[in-house]
Amino acid sequence: MSNTNVQGAMSQETLDLPNVLNRLSGYVFAVVVGTDPHIKTWILPSALLSHHSRFFKAAIEGSFREAKESRVTLSEENPVVFEHFVQWMYIGDYYHPKKAEEGLVQCDVPMRSAEVWVLADRLCCMGLKDHAMRHLIQMHERHVSDLTSLCFMRPDIVAYAFANTAPNSKLRVFCVDSLVWHAKQNDHDREMRMVDMDTPEWDILYGNCDDFFQAFFRKSYMYQGTFFVFPWNEDALKEQYFEGVPPLPACLGNNNSSGETIGAAVVQKGAKKRKVGKVR
Repeated sequence: MSNTNVQGAMSQETLDLPNVLNRLSGYVFAVVVGTDPHIKTWILPSALLSHHSRFFKAAIEGSFREAKESRVTLSEENPVVFEHFVQWMYIGDYYHPKKAEEGLVQCDVPMRSAEVWVLADRLCCMGLKDHAMRHLIQMHERHVSDLTSLCFMRPDIVAYAFANTAPNSKLRVFCVDSLVWHAKQNDHDREMRMVDMDTPEWDILYGNCDDFFQAFFRKSYMYQGTFFVFPWNEDALKEQYFEGVPPLPACLGNNNSSGETIGAAVVQKGAKKRKVGKVR
């Protein structure tokens, strides 16, 4: 199964059950995420963490204090986002509640997938980075198929991506390409406004984030006067956004009656925007 196949999150390959069971056995490792009053601790198999994350492999197998204490603290990470990493390790996908229940609210789906990508980048978890990217591409393609809807790529998502990733990261490239594609559709059909970048929010982003300003207008200039179809017309062209890690097989089952995949969720209109500082 190609790593760029965004039709499904799960691999159809035969599950290597002995290796999966080995990763769930052995000693455990404590992962403390967040700061007061939002701290959550996961007790996870060390072999599972080491298999999926080079960051955790170094923490578990190295000579640092974390290895001696079998415990690592990630105070700067969001426990809700980290929970998606845990879900992905066990079931090959990440979920969120279908309905807002006590203590739970409908999440901002595009922002959440960007947050998962950034977390995976920090944890050196290539498989999760690719999985989050599949969700983002799925959202882009749903908007492409529904020409009456606005682009999901908002200025707060772009600001977050550029503030938390390295230059030329695959997430940055995807954000720019998605916006250029929508902007070119605007140029092709003036009555079809798929993205409105003439707003104060976009103006603030242009002024605060030179990297985005230069990347967006450089890519726009490259395709000036053309009908921009790259990179969405062929699966092979989407490979530039992936690390090349095949999707995980469903290791402990993927039938979740209480939730749905975050990539399949409906994006709520008017979702509350995350506050993002200046991106300098």
